[in-house]
Amino acid sequence: MKLALVLTLVLWSILCFTQQLPYQNPNLSLPERAKDLISRLTLEEKALLMQDQSPAIPRLGIKKFNWWSEALHGLANSDSVTVFPEPIGMAASFAIKDEAWP
Repeated sequence: MKLALVLTLVLWSILCFTQQLPYQNPNLSLPERAKDLISRLTLEEKALLMQDQSPAIPRLGIKKFNWWSEALHGLANSDSVTVFPEPIGMAASFAIKDEAWP
């Protein structure tokens, strides 16, 4: 009797803790997953994720991230490293073919 109860509790806890939330399901579309994840964030967490250095949100499996290390500018803000031109500068270097241009 005790063994059956223990096994039942173990199986139940495994099922509860391994449940996959919709935003973790790769079979769903990206908009569905994003909508689900955003609905689970509190207003404070959403605001924190808009900062340069986003903190981790462990309850949702979101890791901390430094947004200033994005590849558009190289590895910026990391001491003496190469910083690439801004995307707007690269875009301005291309000629635009337009009927209004001579």
